[in-house]
Amino acid sequence: MSFNLIDKLKESTKDLREKPTELIQDTGRAMSESIGNATKDIKASLDEFSQKGVVDAGKEFLETNGFLAKFVFIIFVLIVFMVLLNLGMQIIGFFMKSSANPIIVDGKIDGDTILSISQDPANKDGKMIKRSNNKQGGAEYTWSTWIYLKDKQTADNTTRKLIFTKGDGNPPDFTSSATNPSGYKTANSPGVYVYTDVSGLSSLEVVVDLVGSSTESQKITISNMPHNKWVHLAIRLQNKIVDVYMNGVVSVRKELSSLPKHNYLNVTVGGMKGSISNLQYFGYAMNVFEINNIVVRGPNLKSSSLSSDAQNKSGNSSFLSNIWYKNAGK
Repeated sequence: MSFNLIDKLKESTKDLREKPTELIQDTGRAMSESIGNATKDIKASLDEFSQKGVVDAGKEFLETNGFLAKFVFIIFVLIVFMVLLNLGMQIIGFFMKSSANPIIVDGKIDGDTILSISQDPANKDGKMIKRSNNKQGGAEYTWSTWIYLKDKQTADNTTRKLIFTKGDGNPPDFTSSATNPSGYKTANSPGVYVYTDVSGLSSLEVVVDLVGSSTESQKITISNMPHNKWVHLAIRLQNKIVDVYMNGVVSVRKELSSLPKHNYLNVTVGGMKGSISNLQYFGYAMNVFEINNIVVRGPNLKSSSLSSDAQNKSGNSSFLSNIWYKNAGK
């Protein structure tokens, strides 16, 4: 009897050793089968989804999922809509926005033809000039034009003839009752005038209004201007520094006593004896190479659509000696 008891105890011990191993093996097989079945189900679902159209797939997605799935789908649609809307607005703005470097007068006009170029955005014939962007170096712009001065412009040096101005276009007042000591209306951003000096020669006057004063403006004089020749004029502003280029060479550099003042008035062109060609505004301070590229091309002698006279006048932009450049400014 004792031997039978011992044999039963051995068999029980053997079963206890073998069953954990079998249990682990059974559990592993079950997990492997579950993972395999899940993989097959996912693959089958993806294959079925890829074979359906976008509309059907989205419809089924919404029908078979809950509130969270629908919320995610709506957010996705809104994001796509906003991206397309922004892209469309940029495309429309690109084709409708005004140029940053508009040509105010394209071609040649008679100097005594007075034009007022509207700054009203609603005016289809206007040439909008955007205010200078305050870049790292401060406000910047460049005005470029060709001018052809005939003989004696004014009776004396107390009157001025307008070439162009970004302002009201009113003639300067040099009488003792003038509220502005400089004689100019405070609406020149900038303004360019011509007069006959005491020696009988023509001089240019570049006028820039200043911030902080209702009457103050600063003048830059270019004397000894030639007659009956085309001359290129460029006015370059960078912060408070104004450079006046004559035929691609710096004639005068002036540091303003205050920041330049901007205005939203029209551009007025003409009022002097002679001609004007290719008046253009650039919304940045051009470098000397860019200015000289314009000089090399010479004036546009084709009559502008704004001109009342279609007669062309020949000229040569490379007629001045270096001596003139040295003695021009003061």
